[in-house]
Amino acid sequence: MFKIYGARQLYNFKVLNHALQTRSVSSYYKLFPKTLTQGPPPHGPFDINLKQLRQEYLQAQKAVHPDVAQNTNGVTSAQISQAYKTLLQPISRAEHILSLNDSSPLVEDNNEVDNDLLIEVMDVSEQIQESNDISEIRDLESRYNNRISSDLSAMAKNLEAGDFGTAKKTLTRINYYTKLIKSLDEKAEELK
Repeated sequence: MFKIYGARQLYNFKVLNHALQTRSVSSYYKLFPKTLTQGPPPHGPFDINLKQLRQEYLQAQKAVHPDVAQNTNGVTSAQISQAYKTLLQPISRAEHILSLNDSSPLVEDNNEVDNDLLIEVMDVSEQIQESNDISEIRDLESRYNNRISSDLSAMAKNLEAGDFGTAKKTLTRINYYTKLIKSLDEKAEELK
């Protein structure tokens, strides 16, 4: 049985088709033009309405479904899913935005990483390994979750202002703190 799809589904297919004609998406933002009308920062906001993004994601998936679209010009469900998953999480979204602006998303050379940050991470890692106190672990976890939250807000402002260098440094710090949180979670499990 064939379904007749209205103008909205046809529009979605045309938008996706245009965004992916070359099979390489320069910006995942192009796949969700209704939700992300202004594009990525610094032109558009960093924060995304996740409910709208999900709705547009589901519409996009319908538009490329083989029962609906005969010729998608290389648009795949996998590409749409990857874009959605990337934009859904603030850290991967920031990495994508930085990559769009000819900036490696992470500081890879330890010479570029702030020495104070490295010392802090090493000290806290040692503290985690040596601790047998679950309350100490929970306190550290709370402290670093708060720092991540604060840094995410600062990074969003940096990206929106077009300050990609500072955003990159902040993202690097967030990634180090996220690794600490993972170690803290593992230690908490061990101490239960």
